[in-house]
Amino acid sequence: MNAGSDHTNATVEMERDNRQIEVNKQYEIDQSLNYIVVAIPKKNNYNTSFTFEYNTDGVAFPWYELFYN
Repeated sequence: MNAGSDHTNATVEMERDNRQIEVNKQYEIDQSLNYIVVAIPKKNNYNTSFTFEYNTDGVAFPWYELFYN
C-alpha cells in the first residue's frame, strides 16, 4: 500500500522498505494523500478475495467558522 499526491506519484510507503502489510493491523494514514492498495493472490488460487475498511474523523468547528469554509 503506497500513497502520494496522485496515482502517478505514489511514493509514500506504509511499511518501511515496502514490506507486506500485516493482516488485521490498523494503520493510521494521512487523509491528504491518495492511496493505492494492491492485493496479490496466492499462486494458482483463483478464488482469492480481500476486504478492507476505513474510518475518518474530523474536527468540530463552531458554527461561525464552518460558515466561512
